[in-house]
Amino acid sequence: IRPANIENALMKNPTINDCMIVQFEDEIRHGKMPIAHLVVNQDMSREHKIRFIHELVDEMLVSDQFATRDIPTRWRFRSAIPLTKMQKKDYKTLVIEPLEHDDIIVNITESNLLIKEIAVE
Repeated sequence: IRPANIENALMKNPTINDCMIVQFEDEIRHGKMPIAHLVVNQDMSREHKIRFIHELVDEMLVSDQFATRDIPTRWRFRSAIPLTKMQKKDYKTLVIEPLEHDDIIVNITESNLLIKEIAVE
């Protein structure tokens, strides 16, 4: 996982005020996968969040900068990224946060040669 590359790509979107990528243990994919924490500059319904994430994922895949494994499989919207006492982004706090049922889930189904389906729910 290259969090800085993913964060830099996401921060190019004018709707995103801040973001942070951390890893979590994905039991389905049997390994560490990225989860994206986003702070956006507008209120969004769940349906709007799903459309927004789908557009971000499409842009990431079309850019050819990211493998499908680089694409966060979980996306969480927050009011702010937590900070340490030194006012730096608090990576450790986000890593130990439990997974939530409200997270937006992205599943990318692939064959040997191409992406078969992108499901955002």
